[in-house]
Amino acid sequence: MMNFMKSLTLAPLATRFVLPAVLFISWMAVAKPATGQLVSYDQAARLGLQRTWFAQVGLDRTRHRIASWLLYYDRLYALTSAGTVHAMDAETGELLWTEQIGRPDHPALGPAANDQFLAIISGSNLILLDRHDGRLVWSREVGSAPSSGPALSAEHVLVTLLNGRMEGYQIDAPDKPAWFSQSAGRTYFSPTATTQSISWSTDLGYLYVARPKPLGVVYRLETDRKSVV
Repeated sequence: MMNFMKSLTLAPLATRFVLPAVLFISWMAVAKPATGQLVSYDQAARLGLQRTWFAQVGLDRTRHRIASWLLYYDRLYALTSAGTVHAMDAETGELLWTEQIGRPDHPALGPAANDQFLAIISGSNLILLDRHDGRLVWSREVGSAPSSGPALSAEHVLVTLLNGRMEGYQIDAPDKPAWFSQSAGRTYFSPTATTQSISWSTDLGYLYVARPKPLGVVYRLETDRKSVV
């Protein structure tokens, strides 16, 4: 068992991207790794924060670690390198469900969420769960080796592959042939999906923007700088 969360009341409880970084910085600033002590109320107060709850994720610390976190509205999801997903209530820290996805020796990428589902990649398998109870909705192989975690729009799961290909799988018809777009270069970060667009960048300096419905690339922007990711 490993303490991974020192929940702090932030105002507002807003972006699911900023909160994990804030919590990690706070942990580094006030925790005592040698003794394994929790951040005390007084220590948090000195940083202008308030500790309201803490929770634990079960894993073997000699072999595995927490691979990623995702805060999505009222749920906090932790994905371990063993492919275990823990869902907690973001307000109380209550453990809502735990699910093992794929094989523990396969790399796990994600998760991504929308209002109904949670998407995770385990090895070369794309797995869709009900985000409220962890129930398996479907699982299928992707076209090649994935290069990053998935993204979820209202109707599709988007996956980037090492060969530069972007694939889109229809949530309500996963067995249909995947939509795809071949990118110039490789993508090493998860695509960004909103209600209005889906975007991704490549290591050759290209930015792609697609519409979510019907799924299709709208434009490609070439920058004057390549990046090594």
